[in-house]
Amino acid sequence: MLLLMDPEIGNYQTIHHQSNSIRDGQKFEFYCPICHASLFSDLNENLVMVLMRDEKNKTFELHFSRIAGQKSTYKIMGKEIQTFGIDAPHYLDFLHLIDMS
Repeated sequence: MLLLMDPEIGNYQTIHHQSNSIRDGQKFEFYCPICHASLFSDLNENLVMVLMRDEKNKTFELHFSRIAGQKSTYKIMGKEIQTFGIDAPHYLDFLHLIDMS
């Protein structure tokens, strides 16, 4: 299934062909549409990762849930992390990126 996602971080609207149905909780595999490489995240099996560039041409990792209906996104640049989405706290313990002390 081809799924078009909004490039704005935190915007979870998608577009897909009406013949395909998406159910909340359904887990999807994500692949690069050009080279077909898996977009797996090494942080958690329920996340995928893409490399992005911001308006200042700085590269960052964008990790997001591959589970339909789950709104959780993480922008990671060096040691800095920003979270987006109502479900983002769900994975913070698994990411081991935030010092809770």
